[in-house]
Amino acid sequence: MPVAIPVSDGEGSAGGSLDMTAIIHSSASTEWATPQWFVDRLAEEFAPGGFDLDPAARDWSAKAPVYYSLDRGEDGLELPWFGNVWVNPPYGRGKIGWRWLSKMVHEVTEGAAELVVALMPARTDTAWWHELVMPNAAEIRLVCGRLTFEREDGATQHGATFPSAILVFRRRLPWLTTRQIILSSMGNTPASRCPSPEESAIEEL
Repeated sequence: MPVAIPVSDGEGSAGGSLDMTAIIHSSASTEWATPQWFVDRLAEEFAPGGFDLDPAARDWSAKAPVYYSLDRGEDGLELPWFGNVWVNPPYGRGKIGWRWLSKMVHEVTEGAAELVVALMPARTDTAWWHELVMPNAAEIRLVCGRLTFEREDGATQHGATFPSAILVFRRRLPWLTTRQIILSSMGNTPASRCPSPEESAIEEL
């Protein structure tokens, strides 16, 4: 079963907060935004009408009408989430990925989020993938090829330096006794020629 995991700094202390100034000036991915067509495609499927919250945005790159902005020093790890959430968290060194995934799991199990759709590196060799993603994700969608991210001035990055995955976390109904992980793929361009998704379900008691 999915488990509620408190937001942690990855070193054993719960409730730690990120130094947002350090993130903005680090090698994290705050300078590059998810292409709008990609988010729109996911919203059409998972959140018709659009996502409610983007907790890891810049003022110029927000993908929801309500967003927490790194430019304003707002820490999406410390603020409450709600409704249908889109998140492309900052990528960087240290425990950033672990802490954002812990927050995603916490918000759909104990918070007010009904759904979290996250774009994350497909780091299947990491501890956070096996300890947070595999036990808790409702769906894992692997991106075929490399995404092209966008900058505020319109410049594009010609292919990310890492493979990407869409992770979907849902609030579970208490009477469910099994869970399914849906495994599928999606294209990295609006007119992708990747193979049609072949979905399989893995059931766990």
